[in-house]
Amino acid sequence: MKKYPVVIIIALLHSAVVTAQPRIADEQGNLLYRDYELLVNPATAGADSAGQLSLGVQKQWMSINDAPLAQCLQYQTPLAQNSGMGAWANHSAYGIAGNLQIGAVYAYKIPLKSSVLSLGLSLSALMLYESRVTDLNDPQDPVFAEPLGNQFGFNAGFGAYYAAQNFYAGVSIPQLLTNDVKDNTLHNSIAFARMQYYLTAGYRFDPTSRISLSPSALLQWSGATAAGYAFMLTAAYNRRVEIGAGWSFPAQLQLSAGAAITKRLSLRYQFSQDAGSGYHAGMSHFVVLRFAWGERKKTDAEN
Repeated sequence: MKKYPVVIIIALLHSAVVTAQPRIADEQGNLLYRDYELLVNPATAGADSAGQLSLGVQKQWMSINDAPLAQCLQYQTPLAQNSGMGAWANHSAYGIAGNLQIGAVYAYKIPLKSSVLSLGLSLSALMLYESRVTDLNDPQDPVFAEPLGNQFGFNAGFGAYYAAQNFYAGVSIPQLLTNDVKDNTLHNSIAFARMQYYLTAGYRFDPTSRISLSPSALLQWSGATAAGYAFMLTAAYNRRVEIGAGWSFPAQLQLSAGAAITKRLSLRYQFSQDAGSGYHAGMSHFVVLRFAWGERKKTDAEN
């Protein structure tokens, strides 16, 4: 494993019009957590030794019109004096509801004997909007009685991240505030019972000189919602290609494949399927493209 491995977590998700607070667990219990680490744990900013730029797109429920669609752009880079910084823009849309969040991240690293501990903070601005439609199933529904318009809010997150030679673990609260729409206005408030806590961990071992295995897991919980979890086992060959399989709460199978296209560019695809759902209604596709520059450690697709 890389000396200072990066917690790779994804938080591409959608938000209904009644709440603007993003959550890792969406309506499918979809816990994709191998990319966009900054959205979940700001302490991972600059954990790798090179700058990185990532772009990802996720599409769910392929057979349903206006199904959840999310895009995310993320940038991060290490800084001098044991620190790192990053920025991200995350957009999600579900039906008439849309959510755009733009954030900045800073992390400070504390070198230990043979490992590192990072503490990170994120600040973000949020815009919640509503796309008006004319052919509603129930135009008398009070939810659509008045346009929501554009609503603006803000949020902050905190995290801690520990990385050793072959192990990493992180804990974070990516959204310290609750963003709720009340009386057609977005309100920012602190609600400890509704805060979402995340715990991630992973380990890497090498059965042979060409093959490596990397089990990883994520746990999400709060006082107001049911706990969520996900785990995945990834196998990589010759530091160039990888395949993986995992399971997430409540009952979702996930399959992934990745490849190092060039020394700097890597691509990953992930497919998710809800157990017990119709094939098209329960499936989700996710693609992420990542570019790195400077002196860097190998990407997961290369390891």
